[in-house]
Amino acid sequence: MTSLSACHGESKEGLSNQSREYLGDGVYAEEDGGMIRLTGNAFSRENVIFLEHWVYTALRRWAQAHGYERAPAATDVGAHANGTHHHSR
Repeated sequence: MTSLSACHGESKEGLSNQSREYLGDGVYAEEDGGMIRLTGNAFSRENVIFLEHWVYTALRRWAQAHGYERAPAATDVGAHANGTHHHSR
């Protein structure tokens, strides 16, 4: 199985929209077989990307390195527990 794949026009058979969450900018996320399934529509087609856990980890590392997300500090553990989030952008 490819760790990161894009499929165009893939059927949504067997997937429940109840677990699908809108992220913004036309992108939805849901869990699918232990992977994150991202879907979005462009040019009248549904585009799908599957992220395995290690690809998601690499994406977060990339986002931190490029300033989209700051790396968590030890003091952030308590902040996240009470619902406070920090965003660099």
